[in-house]
Amino acid sequence: MDRIIVASGERRLIDQAGRTFFVLGVNYEGYHDRAWQMWEAETFDLALIERDFRKAKEVGFNAVRLFVQRALALEIQSGNFDKLDWVLELASRQKLYVLLALNDAHWLNLTNVGELGGQIAEHCRGNPTLLAYDLENEPKLYHLLAAVYPEDYPSPVHSLALVDHYGEQVNRDEVKRRQQEHRIPAHLDDDMAYYYANALELFIAFDRAFNQWHSQSGGTIVEYIRS
Repeated sequence: MDRIIVASGERRLIDQAGRTFFVLGVNYEGYHDRAWQMWEAETFDLALIERDFRKAKEVGFNAVRLFVQRALALEIQSGNFDKLDWVLELASRQKLYVLLALNDAHWLNLTNVGELGGQIAEHCRGNPTLLAYDLENEPKLYHLLAAVYPEDYPSPVHSLALVDHYGEQVNRDEVKRRQQEHRIPAHLDDDMAYYYANALELFIAFDRAFNQWHSQSGGTIVEYIRS
């Protein structure tokens, strides 16, 4: 398969001949009777995966998004890449590029998540079937606020930046009460819980303000942010 790259200085993908490559892809979570369980030992079936990949190609898709779920992640952490390699080979046979979504399980220890992603990237280095990596599948605000970041890469939301800019929304006594009521993740220390609670309150206020604005103007959230 041709390697697909980002055109230098542009916002488009190109193949080795310089032709624009338009991604027409589909999410793939396994055969219909085992969706979200395709990597489990009891349900992993290469014949069924190959059948679906063939169908995808026949109807015009040129890419699939695959998800590194818990079962696959644990095998890779132990050094076993067999399942991933087999499935990438099946995709290659059908000329399907793969967008690989990492951390589908939303593990919160991002040091471990980064190490796993590094293992995968190193193992798959140079494989033209890999179109790109999706660092985390559909992260929500909770996943950003509750995550444990590497010490060398602190998150901006895990600081006083929002409180200093917008003012305190939730005081520390209230934060402790909410954490005791299991409304704030128990693994967060006092400071992290404080940052979490204040960021969440600001997000709720933002969401409320946008919905009120949208009901009056009909505009999109991007237009609201730019207004």
